[in-house]
Amino acid sequence: GSLKGFNGKVFTSIAEYDWGSVEVLVKTQEIHHGREEERKLKIINLSDLPENIQYQFSKYTDAAIVVQVERKRLISKIKLQTEETAYYVGSSGLLELTAEEVYKIQREHWLIENRSNYVRDVVLKEDDCFTKNHKASRSLGAIRDLVLNVAFLDGGGEIKKYLTHFSS
Repeated sequence: GSLKGFNGKVFTSIAEYDWGSVEVLVKTQEIHHGREEERKLKIINLSDLPENIQYQFSKYTDAAIVVQVERKRLISKIKLQTEETAYYVGSSGLLELTAEEVYKIQREHWLIENRSNYVRDVVLKEDDCFTKNHKASRSLGAIRDLVLNVAFLDGGGEIKKYLTHFSS
């Protein structure tokens, strides 16, 4: 799973770790959709991290590895360059895989997450909902999950078309 800022000390401790000493295991360069992308993947076993960082991961009972992915993008048309570093935590089953296989899983996770966020933002207009009540926002999220699951299962993957049909 992804590690993000809301993961608190876990994210902070792994983001501040000296990744410079960790070997790049996978490096890819792609050109598509008018942009050049370079990705570098590094993996470190949780047991190789200092004890204070290992302790931060104690709530992740099956955590065994931490993955760092650095992304550099150049959007050719407007000459915009961006850099981003993402972190993921993986279970012990990933220890048996090659770095290329872990990279493939990470890319597929990103694609699924991206598609889900797009549907939630564009089709369900989730970003336009400004509910401040914690219970209400959790309930609305659960309803959105239910709607998306039904639409996906019944609509054969064409969620926007399916929801448009049934909303009218």
